[in-house]
Amino acid sequence: MKLYLKKVKESVQKRIENGPIKGTSYIPAIMKTRRLELKMTLHDETKGICSEALLSKIERNLVDVKNEKVHLLCERLNLDYYTLINLEATDRIEKMLYMYFDEEYDDILQIEDKICDGVYIAQDELIKAYKYLILKDYKALYNCILGLDTVKECLSDLEFFALLLIVFEYNFTSCQFGRAEEYIKLLEKLNINDKKCNLFVKERLFALSCKRDTNLASYLFAELRKEPYYSISKQFLFSIYFIQTLDQENSYEHLLQMGKDYIPKRHEEEYMYTKALILTKLGRYLEAMDVIYNYNSPSVRFASLYSYNLCMYSMNKVTKEEIREFRTKLLDLMKNCVQTTVDTYHVAFIRLMQYEIDKTEEEVICNYIKNSLLKELNEFSHPLYDSYIYNRYSLLLGKLGRYKDSYTFLLEHKNYLKK
Repeated sequence: MKLYLKKVKESVQKRIENGPIKGTSYIPAIMKTRRLELKMTLHDETKGICSEALLSKIERNLVDVKNEKVHLLCERLNLDYYTLINLEATDRIEKMLYMYFDEEYDDILQIEDKICDGVYIAQDELIKAYKYLILKDYKALYNCILGLDTVKECLSDLEFFALLLIVFEYNFTSCQFGRAEEYIKLLEKLNINDKKCNLFVKERLFALSCKRDTNLASYLFAELRKEPYYSISKQFLFSIYFIQTLDQENSYEHLLQMGKDYIPKRHEEEYMYTKALILTKLGRYLEAMDVIYNYNSPSVRFASLYSYNLCMYSMNKVTKEEIREFRTKLLDLMKNCVQTTVDTYHVAFIRLMQYEIDKTEEEVICNYIKNSLLKELNEFSHPLYDSYIYNRYSLLLGKLGRYKDSYTFLLEHKNYLKK
């Protein structure tokens, strides 16, 4: 599922040009949402009251809501202006964001996410969105973001920051690192006057750099370690991400050393995944499969990594009985999986590995890669799978005598292919 905001770059640029929108105001978003619900144009709403230009500014939160024209416009939309004005003092986004930065997810789930019946409150929707993200209810998150996208110009800078951030978080979680990078750059460009927000952007840039740019990751890791007040949990997560970028032998030694100490429960899954990932890179496929199977996580990415290890292991001189045993374990893992809309890439990759293990016809595998995985790779990325897919596809094109297609593919994707 693709999650993004329409014309978001233009929205960020407008904010930079127009100056900060610091105060939270519910009324602009409520008015715009009601106008869209009633299918009214700017002309329909403003006729006889004010200019369309003024309404446009009101909806973009650039006019004081105590302006007398706002009262008249609310009447036309059948909104109780005085009730809405009394809501203006309530700003809960800063508190929620700080909780999110400090990984206080249970506290966020306890926040009241509805303060007024019958009207669209953007802050309510933002709080719901973060709850959906924490609960991994991605379909509900998607619908929530669709609604917020229509009123993003009405939001305060802090609310707009929260909206950009949650879209980044979704894309990062779903391995859509290209789109995640787009949003982290927008968050940097927005640069709101809040130290905690800007520091969190640096943290997320570091996490993304561990997947995309290891040189930048080294620099940011050194910078983040200078911050004196990070919790043990956060320090642990930073180290986990950074270990993924190190030389493989060094990575495993560092990881084992970390495992001797306290492992925060919140990041145990990331630790175990990193352990299996590094063992895989080292070619220790049996050990990696053992780690994954014994941990028995419901996350699809574990089953996907297991399938990759099984495929690599099956290329050795092994008996059919051994492969059958490991296939049974893979099926056990898959039965235990709780699949979400962010897992499409992992699921597609598992199917490819099953084709490979079963020695399926090369033309079938070639077509599957083209039709299912190459399209996914325009959005998704993984440190192991990408290289395998690109190299395998170019090799299959050659084996099938499609030399022109293979040559063209090599030219277009040379950055992804192993030298």
